[in-house]
Amino acid sequence: MEDPVNRNIQHRNSNRIYGVDMFKQPSVGQLELSEISVDGKKLWTVSAPNTVVYTGVDLMARMLTWEDIRINAAYLEFVPNGETPPSVAADPEDGRNYYADLEVAVGPQSDYLRVPIVTPPYTESTDDTKFEGNKVVFTAFSSGETGVGGKVFGEGAQIYGLALVHAPDMDDRTQDIVFARSYSFSPREKTALSQIMLRWTHTVGEVTPAVGDIDGGGS
Repeated sequence: MEDPVNRNIQHRNSNRIYGVDMFKQPSVGQLELSEISVDGKKLWTVSAPNTVVYTGVDLMARMLTWEDIRINAAYLEFVPNGETPPSVAADPEDGRNYYADLEVAVGPQSDYLRVPIVTPPYTESTDDTKFEGNKVVFTAFSSGETGVGGKVFGEGAQIYGLALVHAPDMDDRTQDIVFARSYSFSPREKTALSQIMLRWTHTVGEVTPAVGDIDGGGS
């Protein structure tokens, strides 16, 4: 079986994949990934852009047809302590199929957490003179000590990829539809007794493309 990780190696920050022009993104997404200590302090923070994948564009169109589409889950892709994170690019052709392949692939040590977005998303405006709320904010937190493939998400685990997902049934991940993915940041290591917080925004309208791998210190 083809290795889904190695299949995506190359072209991390390129606007072309396999010699094909990337399609124009319908919105600009920017994520902020942080590690939070038990006393509520940020141990590290990284910001990065994302790629809305083809199935994500389909979801946006379905939202306009009155379907009950909700971005209500996130994937945190990681390798356990002692393993080396792969280099992956977010190919817009890869949605749920990438993660299904990852679950059954032989050899790779990668895994992912599937976590619900329990805090209702809210809107902000990038320009109060034009918009009432053209930016949507999603927030998720890591939960559990093992990924869907059974690998340990504990001290020393390194997070290297993220995704936003529409999950019609939280008890059945095979129904998930991927909205957006990101690998545009350096892998981040989890410490003991900490929680990972993900804040992910999507802006529609007059926006400036996001910049990846912006590190921030603790507070």
